[in-house]
Amino acid sequence: MILHGILGAGINWRSFSTRLTQLYPEWGVVVVDLRLHGHSQGFQPPHTLAQAAADLTALQQTLPESIQGMIGHSFGGKVILQWIQDFHAQIPIDFAWILDSCPGNTQQVDRSGVKSILPLLEKNRNTSFTTREDFVITLQQEGIRESTARWLARNLIQTEQKTYQLGLNLQGIQALLESYAQCDLWHVLEYVPNNLSIHFVIAGKESLLDEEDQTRIHALARHYPERLKCHTLADAGHWVHVDAPHALLTLLAHSLSIPKSFKKMLF
Repeated sequence: MILHGILGAGINWRSFSTRLTQLYPEWGVVVVDLRLHGHSQGFQPPHTLAQAAADLTALQQTLPESIQGMIGHSFGGKVILQWIQDFHAQIPIDFAWILDSCPGNTQQVDRSGVKSILPLLEKNRNTSFTTREDFVITLQQEGIRESTARWLARNLIQTEQKTYQLGLNLQGIQALLESYAQCDLWHVLEYVPNNLSIHFVIAGKESLLDEEDQTRIHALARHYPERLKCHTLADAGHWVHVDAPHALLTLLAHSLSIPKSFKKMLF
């Protein structure tokens, strides 16, 4: 399973997952819309990291094959850490890849900038836009970078009047973000189960992890080399799958290149 970040959607990983299955055709990939994102709307509270992890277990039960591994970016990476804590003992997987995600409490900082974006989205929540481009221009006028505005535009839905509006439960998104910030899951990396391999990928540019966090992860990886490995993509920003897709795919060969006689599911 591949999990996106906050305010993202599974569609953001479509190109990457297609390339992955071309390189490793023995694998099946499930690209997920986490609760309140993409097509996964209408979920009831509580909107927490723990509930997002429980959603994955519910989804697993509907799949035709067992799950062997998970890949999660940013918010999605921390959902995986929560899932490992809550469910791995009952539903073990072989590996997890955590892509530029903060394992600890981040209540005092807004490294991703999402907290500053949410008020702008709330301000335009009921606005009807003639085109998606109008939405992009509006956010740019509010100081949002064009690339970020176009990424956010993927959350627009078309109304019966053929205009566009935000299709997000912003209050629920805020709750998910607060849960992400409050949760401290460092212990998952400090006590990785014997039957699990965790790979942690750090962006070399504009990483969400500060220097102290990066040093801590590298130290843990040196202490538990068989269960925790740390990789840095020097030329990639936080969006590692966009900035360095080939390099990330090359890293993933650590987990995916061993052929099996059956179809495996990457969750």
